[in-house]
Amino acid sequence: MNVNSYQPSYTLPAAQGPVPSDGPKKTIADMGSFLLMFTTQLQHQDPTNPMESHEMAAQLAQFSTVEQLTQINGTLQTQQNYLSSINNTQLLTLIGKHVTAADDRVRVNGGEVSQGGFRLEAPAEVTVSIQDADGRVVRTLDMGVLEAGEHALAWDGTDSKGKTVTDGVYTFQVEATGAQGQPLEATTTVSDSVYGFNMEEGQSYLVLGDADGLKVPIGALLHIRDTTPEPTPTEGTSL
Repeated sequence: MNVNSYQPSYTLPAAQGPVPSDGPKKTIADMGSFLLMFTTQLQHQDPTNPMESHEMAAQLAQFSTVEQLTQINGTLQTQQNYLSSINNTQLLTLIGKHVTAADDRVRVNGGEVSQGGFRLEAPAEVTVSIQDADGRVVRTLDMGVLEAGEHALAWDGTDSKGKTVTDGVYTFQVEATGAQGQPLEATTTVSDSVYGFNMEEGQSYLVLGDADGLKVPIGALLHIRDTTPEPTPTEGTSL
């Protein structure tokens, strides 16, 4: 009598990184498939040549390892969500405070320009160019020679012809030249009171000014103050 030997093989997936939102469900399904394959293998093994005990032990050990890793990943995901909720709650304390963040954008609304600025590490001759959303330069300001430190952007919201620009978000670039003609780095900043915060694709952003204000990532924050300081404009001439 011939006895057909049916010994299906099953390879466990390699351990992955953080489990995505649908990871645990998929892993549970894989473990169910493993048990089905394993019991089927036992049922259809050749009585004259049964499965080696060490092979059974190895497969059971793999199954146990995957199950434990799944539980650990689930626990880590729960802890991560808990820490994120704590961080988001702490962000509520920033509402109403005046903050300064590393950014190169200003917002024009009704002819009013949000507060922008820049920081110099050494004295330099400074030129600021302001661009619209399409990258066109609408105004160039000659700021002259400035000392090291923080300086406010003195832009009145008009273009090179003296006409008020349309409402929207504009970027500004600072070109700083040292006494020896060497280029110097300038850090551009924006400042305003915090209106609220948004979550977008897992990233937290502060909303400045009002509901339609600039959104800056939390990691860009440089200063936090309880009150709004009075800016010290640095006069520049239009080129």
